[in-house]
Amino acid sequence: MKGNVLLLRWIIVAAVGGFVHEASAADFRVDNQVFTVDQQEPLVRSTTVFGSAAVYDFLADPAEVTMFDPRGGRIVLLDLSGRVKTELTTAQVEAFVERLRQRAAAQPRPLLRFLANPEFEASYDEQTGRVELTSPWLTYRVETVAAVSEEVSRRYREFSDWHAQLNALVHPGAHPPFARLKLNEILAQHGRIPRRVELEIRTAQGPSARRIRLRSVHRFAGQLAESDRDRVAQVEQFLIMFPPVHFSDYQRRLKR
Repeated sequence: MKGNVLLLRWIIVAAVGGFVHEASAADFRVDNQVFTVDQQEPLVRSTTVFGSAAVYDFLADPAEVTMFDPRGGRIVLLDLSGRVKTELTTAQVEAFVERLRQRAAAQPRPLLRFLANPEFEASYDEQTGRVELTSPWLTYRVETVAAVSEEVSRRYREFSDWHAQLNALVHPGAHPPFARLKLNEILAQHGRIPRRVELEIRTAQGPSARRIRLRSVHRFAGQLAESDRDRVAQVEQFLIMFPPVHFSDYQRRLKR
């Protein structure tokens, strides 16, 4: 189950969907659900609030909030149950991800070597907006909508890229983020935002290889509700109230 949860967190930022209105270019919300292929109930639920100053990602279980402030060069994680926080710089995250790339490239497992520098055959259907990235190891099938605002597209990709890299740091054993970064790049090239993603990972080659299949569904809200603004205001209070802990201590708390 632990491996599946890591994969679920790995896919979740690869898909955000729904129609985006011009008025929502500054502030908007995305509700996320991630499933295994054969289950009807989601294993992961989260809500991402794009505020004017930062992005706040609310994970339902465990109760955790991540605040992304790339312009300020920082990412803050808040454990709502333990009432503590930890802070990372974006430079720290980037340095870790580069080390992870080098380690993955040197691994004997072909899947990990592929994930260090993934290459896909990419296709995009202009009529349906469907995007596919295929390879012997990993395949994305993505239903998308057009981002009517360059600002929405930019903010979505920025958040998605940072969240992908952060997950690789916070959760040891998670897959490297470079396949998802490649997907984000291709979507941005076409000005698309995903609303449903199917991900298939093959752990080995051949007819007996195990295949992991996940799907994610995402609902876009073009305007923030009052409850969204209340949650953000509460997080801002927690940022002042919660005592800081070292990142390694924060990780140990998550494993309990």
